[in-house]
Parts: sequence; structure tokens; C-alpha cells
Amino acid sequence: MAKPDDLPTQLAALRSRASRLWRRRVLAHRRLLAGVCAGLAVLLLVPALRPAPAVVATSEPASPASFAATHPDLAVVPVRLPDAGMADLLAAGDHIDLVATDPTTGGTRTVARGAVVVDLPAVAGDAGAGGRLVVVGVTSGAADEVASASVRDFLTYAYAH
Repeated sequence: MAKPDDLPTQLAALRSRASRLWRRRVLAHRRLLAGVCAGLAVLLLVPALRPAPAVVATSEPASPASFAATHPDLAVVPVRLPDAGMADLLAAGDHIDLVATDPTTGGTRTVARGAVVVDLPAVAGDAGAGGRLVVVGVTSGAADEVASASVRDFLTYAYAH
């Protein structure tokens, strides 16, 4: 049996032996442990690097009247694009530049920059009219030009930056 004053010395020796044993095991398996740590880091970082999910609106899109009320600096103007397929590429909230082409001269000009697509009314009411109706929000200064171009010229769009 150990003497009581030898107990701290025995505990220190036992602790030293346990430390050496753990050190040997860690060193013997260091590559495996490094691989496990790297794998855990990847598993924890990949979700953080993913882009945030797109916010999906659960309510109906804003009506042109409510859009005009919440954006007093913009005028809401309906325009008819000559190609319904072209209009199908648009979604409410897109920012576009409206471009008009005169059918007689072939001259092209931009009539509105940074117009906001407010609404794409249902196609049922457009049957037989050709093209597709698109409701856009434009600056008040461009509203007259857009309205006149929509009845006199062929309108197309380019996505704005």
C-alpha cells in the first residue's frame, strides 16, 4: 500500500502516463483526425455559402392602382407588345428599357429607361388583339412618350441593369 505522502507523486506519474498515451494515439491517427476535421468544416461551411433562398410572395401581385399609390414618382401605363411570346418572358418587378421602332422609317429610340413591370394581365382578354398587354411603371416625364409610342410604334424591351 502506498504511503499518503506518495499519493501526489503517484497521481502525477499516472497523469503523465495518460498524457503520453493520448499523445501517442493522436499522433498515430493524426491524418485520420485531420480528414475528419476537414470534413466537418466542409459540412458546416457549405450551407453558409449557399445563396439565400428567393423570397416567394404568398399574396397576389400589386394591382396597378396600388402600385401607383405606393410609387408616386412613377406613372402606370399599359402598353401592348407585338409578340405575346416576348411578353411571356417578363415577370412583375422586372426592370426594362422600352424601345420603340417606327414602322414607316425604321428608326429606333428608347422611350423609357428603367421601367418597372407592374402587371401582366391574363391572356384571355387579349385574344384576337395580337400581342400581349403589359402594365409598366415609368417616370412621369416618360409617360406621354410611352403612351404615344405604344399606339404608333412597335415596342420591344431590353432588360435594364
